[in-house]
Parts: sequence; structure tokens; C-alpha cells
Amino acid sequence: MITYNKLVRDKIPHIIESSRKTCVVRVLDEHEFANALKTKMQEELNEFLGAKTVDEQISELADMVEVIYGFLENEGINLEDFEKKRQLKKEQRGGFEERLLLVSVSENEKEKVFKQYSAKEELIARDIDKYIMEHLEGIKIKFPVTDCIGYKIANSKKFASLTIQDKHSLILHIGKKQDMLGTLLQGEIDELLGKEFPRSMTDNYKYSHQAFIKLEWVKDIEQIKTFIEKAYDLSIAHIKQKLIT
Repeated sequence: MITYNKLVRDKIPHIIESSRKTCVVRVLDEHEFANALKTKMQEELNEFLGAKTVDEQISELADMVEVIYGFLENEGINLEDFEKKRQLKKEQRGGFEERLLLVSVSENEKEKVFKQYSAKEELIARDIDKYIMEHLEGIKIKFPVTDCIGYKIANSKKFASLTIQDKHSLILHIGKKQDMLGTLLQGEIDELLGKEFPRSMTDNYKYSHQAFIKLEWVKDIEQIKTFIEKAYDLSIAHIKQKLIT
């Protein structure tokens, strides 16, 4: 006697007995049947993977489909609903017609910065990034991206940086230190936002060419567009001046 304890098709007992053998079967309850179907699917999959010819593979695929039908019936799901779900998934994620092999996935370096912001800061930061990349010409990102996303025009110096340092800010890089344009612009920014960015005397001297916009204080991108554009325009002017001289 050979013991199997496995799910079989409905006519298998009759086929066995017609060959002058006897067999013992029992009817599974709903829970047992669901588990047996999963085990059966693994069995059929293994047989499919081990099939040597196309005919054998098709035969095993037919068995797998029958197991799927059995599972759907046991769960009370009709074929029409199942087909709708299959079609929807294909529309959303595609099929396999293009034979695509996913080799690797690399995280966008900007995400390293975005993920360290609060939810509100992240929303504003992404809007700033989108605006700079889509509406200002000739933008390049300064690599590598570590604790900030630096935006520059061609190979010039940065005119803006989204940073996780400096109290999670957008830093605008404006002109030369001796011109103190950053310090002057800081006053305009603070007045608009209704809050004063905490700059020390050292900051005003050492970073006089930088203005800081704390992301947490910004309501939306429209509020600070003019400041971004001013830093961008000054960078363009500096590039043109260098070309002349």
C-alpha cells in the first residue's frame, strides 16, 4: 500500500478502481480543501518546472489552471470577477509582452534628503524641486547628493540648496560675500514669512552671500518663487559677466 494524502481530481478514484485496485478517500472540509489546493499548486508548479517538452509543460499548466479554478470556486469567486481583476492588474502594471528583465533599482539621490524632512517640509521641498527643475532653464544637480540638493546652472556655482542642515532650509546663494546680498534678501524673506530666521553675527559675516528660507514656515511655493528667481537671475548674470571678461 502506498500512502499519498494529497488532493486529486474528482475522477481519479474511479480510474484507480477501474484498474482493479482499491483506494481510500475522504472529503475535505472547506478549510482543509483551501490548504490542500495551495499544496497542490506547489506540486503542479514543481512538475511544470521539471517538464522537459512543450507538451509536458502545457499539460502541467492545464493542471495549474484547474487548481486555480478550484480555489476560486471554494472562495466563492466567479471567473468573470477573477478575469476583471486580472485585466485591471494588466492595465495598471502591464503584461509580459515586452519580455522585460528588471536588472536593478537605484534610489533617486534626492530621496535621501526628502526622507529626512517632516511631512510638511517634504511637501514644500518637492514643490521647490519640481519648480526649479521644470521652470528654470539649464539646471543641473550638484553631485554627490549628501545632506543637501544643490541646484546650479551648467558648471557654475550653486544658486540654491535644499538642505537638512541649517534648520531644514532652502538656501539661496546670491552674489559675493562682500556684496552682502544674502543678508539683505534675508530681511525681505523674514518680513514676508513673518518670522526672523535665527542668524548669528558670524552667520551674517561668513554667509553674507546666503539667504535662508525655513521650509516649515512656507505655506506654498508661490510664496517664495520670486526669491528663487532672484537667485537664479543673479547666477545667470554672473555667468554672462564671466563670459564677457
